[in-house]
Amino acid sequence: MAKNSLRDRVEGTEIDLSLSNLSVVPVKDVAALKKCNQLDLSNNQLKALDDIFSTSLTHLVKIDLSKNHLASLPSNFGSLKNLQHLDLLGNQLTTLPVSFYQLLKLKWLDVKDNPLEEPLKSIAGNCLNDAECKKCAIKTVRFLTGVNAQLLKKQEDEEERVRGLEKIRQEEEAKERRRRKAEKQAQADEIKRQKAALKAEQKQQNNHHDSPERVKEKPATNGVKEHVEIKSSNSTDGALCNCFGMLFALLLVMAAVAVGFYFYCGSHGNDKTCTVYYKPVEKNAVATFNILQKKLVELYHQALTMMK
Repeated sequence: MAKNSLRDRVEGTEIDLSLSNLSVVPVKDVAALKKCNQLDLSNNQLKALDDIFSTSLTHLVKIDLSKNHLASLPSNFGSLKNLQHLDLLGNQLTTLPVSFYQLLKLKWLDVKDNPLEEPLKSIAGNCLNDAECKKCAIKTVRFLTGVNAQLLKKQEDEEERVRGLEKIRQEEEAKERRRRKAEKQAQADEIKRQKAALKAEQKQQNNHHDSPERVKEKPATNGVKEHVEIKSSNSTDGALCNCFGMLFALLLVMAAVAVGFYFYCGSHGNDKTCTVYYKPVEKNAVATFNILQKKLVELYHQALTMMK
């Protein structure tokens, strides 16, 4: 609708768009006429109102929507906070938006000839006269205020329930994390214990293999005998060593004496000493050496036998 033609429909502070066969409200054109705070849209073909209707026409104090085909009102209809007079006669409304509780300035309301559902139908009444329409406005706003409070309470309860579930979920997750942590720690402790036990066992085995006196660590039943054997063996070895040493020393002495006589008597052959002592020694030297050598070999073989 052109703005000029809309101005032609202005009468004082009222814009009269009744009987205009409208299916859509020219919200922007109406909003531009700020001095006009009353709007008559009765007897048109309106089936619905856009949300912009409520947010753009907040300056209106009186709206007539009677005898249209409205099946519902915008959920934000309560944004018309300056509204004082509302005529919804003869539409297809079954309920009113909860945002009606915001219409605190509403003083007159007519909703008869609408298929309203209970309990709203009984609360609104018949609106047969001006006084009943005023009561209808007060009761309807009061009823929807209560409905809004119930919805808020329900919403709060739902939010509280959700918070409770979230808290339980977080506690369960924390409990599960603690359980997993404890299980992981227990596994780590068990692995650590096993490693320590294995290390101790390996250390004990190494000490057993490396000990030079491991034979002496055998059970007490064999300990006395083995110690005796070790001691006896050590005594025999010492005796043999002493015997070999004495024989070797004797051989050295005899050899030294024989060599001394040999060199001395070789240059002083007529010396009385050589005649008396060297000649007998010279005769028996070889025989004596052979006897000593034979005796030494016998002792050596005896020592080998005893060591086995």
